[in-house]
Amino acid sequence: MVLPNSWSEVNNLLNSFGGNYRYQHIQKTTNMIKTTSEKYIASKAINLSKIII
Repeated sequence: MVLPNSWSEVNNLLNSFGGNYRYQHIQKTTNMIKTTSEKYIASKAINLSKIII
């Protein structure tokens, strides 16, 4: 999840780029978000009755 004002800042920065540069930066930003985003990993249930204290 990316905060909306983060996208606004990216958009503001990209407004100064023209032509192919804008597209390249959109692609790089999208790829960076995909590779750095956290992924949800489901946890498994633990049977507490087998734990010895």
